[in-house]
Amino acid sequence: MTVEDIKDQFETNVFGPFRLILSVVPGMRNRGDGIIVNVSSLAGRVGAPLNGLYSASKYALEALSETLHYELGHFGVRTHIIEPGGIETPFQANRRLVGAGAGQESPYTDLVKQWQTVTERLQGAGAAASGQAPAGAATPEDVAAVVIEAIETGDKLRYLVGQDAQMIMTARRAMTDEQFESAMRSQLGLTW
Repeated sequence: MTVEDIKDQFETNVFGPFRLILSVVPGMRNRGDGIIVNVSSLAGRVGAPLNGLYSASKYALEALSETLHYELGHFGVRTHIIEPGGIETPFQANRRLVGAGAGQESPYTDLVKQWQTVTERLQGAGAAASGQAPAGAATPEDVAAVVIEAIETGDKLRYLVGQDAQMIMTARRAMTDEQFESAMRSQLGLTW
């Protein structure tokens, strides 16, 4: 990866939301009312191989959102974080691969091949080849429904979306870092 690659990720997933927040918070604070909903990702809570830049940007959005929750709640402004797992969109097919993921020879080529095998197994070879989300993934409508729930109910900071996100976070919360890594390596069949 390059510095430009991480700048691209942060421009989209951190700086974009930050600019919007900067423009609306003063009015919300002055009114004593408002809602900020940031769409993060399960990747903002749990990192995965070959996903470091994306996860880093979503972790940053998570930290920014959690801090806003503490800072703006006093003024009547609620902050909510939406954390989808896999979503039935063409995201995978439309992403820009860089480094070893783009087929460039690197020290990580074997990991890329192993991760591709895991992805194909989890999604089914046809779905993985076409860039589709795994079977049973949440839909964009599911995410929209959770955004509406956060706006209308607003009773918690974080909202997981999808069975995969629920399952992974349940396991993550119940285990130490070492236990979680071991369980994931075992479940996914990773030897890297």
